[in-house]
Amino acid sequence: MADEPGLDGQKMALVLSAGGVRAMAQLGVLKAMARYNLEPDLVVGSSGGAIIAALYASGRTVEEIVALVEQWRCRGRHLLDFNWTGLLAAVFRLSLAPFAGLIKGRRLEAVLAKCLDQTDTFAAFSGENNRKPLFLTAVDLEDGTPMVFCDPSQVRAEADPVTGEREGYRLCGRVPVSRAVRASISIPGVFVPAPCLPACPDRWRCQRGGRNRAGDRYVDGGVREFLPLAVAVRLARAGLALGVNLGYAGLRREGVTERGVGEVISQSLDIMGLDQVEETLRDEQVAEARVVVLNPMIYDVGTFELEYLPYLIRRGEKLAQEFFAARGLVPGGDPGENRRRLFPAAPGAMLYPPKGSDLYFEWLRQIKEERR
Repeated sequence: MADEPGLDGQKMALVLSAGGVRAMAQLGVLKAMARYNLEPDLVVGSSGGAIIAALYASGRTVEEIVALVEQWRCRGRHLLDFNWTGLLAAVFRLSLAPFAGLIKGRRLEAVLAKCLDQTDTFAAFSGENNRKPLFLTAVDLEDGTPMVFCDPSQVRAEADPVTGEREGYRLCGRVPVSRAVRASISIPGVFVPAPCLPACPDRWRCQRGGRNRAGDRYVDGGVREFLPLAVAVRLARAGLALGVNLGYAGLRREGVTERGVGEVISQSLDIMGLDQVEETLRDEQVAEARVVVLNPMIYDVGTFELEYLPYLIRRGEKLAQEFFAARGLVPGGDPGENRRRLFPAAPGAMLYPPKGSDLYFEWLRQIKEERR
């Protein structure tokens, strides 16, 4: 398998999309990958996918991650620290402080920090002890710049001599991984935007036009890139990318407005993400890579509906299992050979199931049958 220009044709990235709790379907894909001895060289995550990416890249097995998520499901909404004070103050004008979001996010960040334990710095994701280089995305709320939280030593793209950005991304490896995940999942209006570290020694590197960035805030990575394939290809120079896309697949979702403002915002981001993914696949450098994008077509599970965890995992696993078998991969087979069979023989993207195909409508029929 020859290297493509500017890419490492042997390096495989796992790219996990946004999608709220639907990102748990990515655990099913990971289960199928383990069955076929498929292991990525680096992991990229956005929003809901950032949670799975961080836990997986930390060296935990899929079974351990599923057990953790099961615990979260039992705790349910206790993981969410609702911003009641801010909401009431805004409604009754008890305070001049602006209302920035429904959920503070501190409790979830603390839970993630505890789960990550000794791997709560990006430097710890070095590729040793089953750990994998990790890239998490967010967006600077002030100027809209896409952020990538990672260990900068893992980035092969050269820095712009003026801005310090790489391929249009601003990098940060200073914040704890748990804070980066907290930033990546910050759906606008749902979560309070995540703050930067107030005492970061590299803060000056982020300054533009002499403005004070002491109040930096970050929002959901899916605002700019729902499925961050470009991060894997442009920054890490991966020549192979397996994406799991939990985004909008053109399916009608009933009762969005009845589920509240959080679901309205989430659905809106999903629809925006459809165009983003298509644009990313047309990116010149991404087009030079060999890309597979799996979409379990889960469209009717709400952003915070953790009770559907078993269903989500099952859907992701079934889709991946079906695709791997169709590509001729062998369960327990040689990792290199299975990796070779997984990806297209030439640069380009392979989407599964192909939109508008018989297989696509068969999956849609199965979803409706299962949900009944």
